[in-house]
Amino acid sequence: MIYILKIVLFFIILYSIPILSFEVIETQDTVEDTNLKVIKLLNNLTEDRVDLLDKTRGFNYRYSPLWYSPFKFDVYIGKFVKKAQGSIIRIESTRKGEEKILRSLFAKELNLNRDETKETDLVILKKNHIVTQSLNFVSPPLGIFYLGYKSPLYNRSEVITKMGLYFLIDAVIVSLFAIYAENTVRTKSVADRIFLREGPNKLDLLTGDYSGLMFTFLAIPRVIRAIDAYAETSSNNRYNEFLNQKTSLELSYVIRY
Repeated sequence: MIYILKIVLFFIILYSIPILSFEVIETQDTVEDTNLKVIKLLNNLTEDRVDLLDKTRGFNYRYSPLWYSPFKFDVYIGKFVKKAQGSIIRIESTRKGEEKILRSLFAKELNLNRDETKETDLVILKKNHIVTQSLNFVSPPLGIFYLGYKSPLYNRSEVITKMGLYFLIDAVIVSLFAIYAENTVRTKSVADRIFLREGPNKLDLLTGDYSGLMFTFLAIPRVIRAIDAYAETSSNNRYNEFLNQKTSLELSYVIRY
């Protein structure tokens, strides 16, 4: 059983290793002006759950969500060279779709040239926490597909990779228990065969001797995924609310003037 646990933990740790992607935006504004606009947008987006970090990796400013925030990004503000008049914004995230959303939001907030940014209007569908967790309980790939369906927050290749990994974890757990049960089950005795007694049921993965332990192992990736699913659903819905809020403000502005 320790062998099975090690294999399961290996796949979970492999999934947990963050692979950062990034986007870079150039602006003609000074670093200080850009910083004021960026921090205002981030505070509104995260509801004041963003922190200014000391380790800036050579940039002037670095912002990251607080640990309990559902967002997963780092935003750096600085210059290419010290004598440059303009500034740059570097967006890093373990979610490939999230930095693209932030790039689009920053581009609109900073009024950059659309020819340069090539941004498109964002459409993010609101997701339901109950549906997400129910699908995750049945099968994590189903919950991942639900969250990634028509949502720019999730890159298509990222969704496929996550679904494949969790499907593989389930397949490995069930396969290893099937192999273990098959190799340890005792055969019918001569007396059992003569009197037509029911044989051992250890090989039955659903109701056999090892079924409870197998379902316990299957619960491990589901619990871990449930935490990520909650954060991803929350951030997806917050982006949805923020974009709708911005749209309402822009519509009211047009009507008033």
